[in-house]
Amino acid sequence: GTNNRIMNPTFSFCWDPEKYLHLIRKADSEKEKDVFAFIEFALQGLREDMTRMDRLLNYDIIREDILKPAFKHPLFDRVFGEQERLIIDLAIDKQILQAADVRIFFPQKQPTEISKMLKWLRDKDMIISIDENARRYAINLENKYLVKLIVGKLERAGFIPFV
Repeated sequence: GTNNRIMNPTFSFCWDPEKYLHLIRKADSEKEKDVFAFIEFALQGLREDMTRMDRLLNYDIIREDILKPAFKHPLFDRVFGEQERLIIDLAIDKQILQAADVRIFFPQKQPTEISKMLKWLRDKDMIISIDENARRYAINLENKYLVKLIVGKLERAGFIPFV
């Protein structure tokens, strides 16, 4: 919810550093209108940051606008077949995936085949175990290919300033 925001007030100024520098220099004059112009800029930046943070904490937005489009990149078409894509989509939708979840989509497959499919995705660094000895998995957001795609999507969606 909106009660647990992580805020970095200086990050709010990254979106327009030239305007920040201009307004802070003018505010140094201590003229009331210049000080208020800087305060207004700072508060607007914080408000926009809070809105961005709310969107970033909304998994529906992240799933639909960031994760799913990242996996639609042609790079993944060369690596993954239809079955692997289905498992990845399932992992994105559920956030935490187990073999039993996959079995629903592949009832004809034996449990060992499902395990091999999950192992293949683990070996490709696409999913990771979320517990030491449990067989529960999540999308590996640290995958070297996925990170680049996700960061690009986050930038285009306005979550990260272009620096």
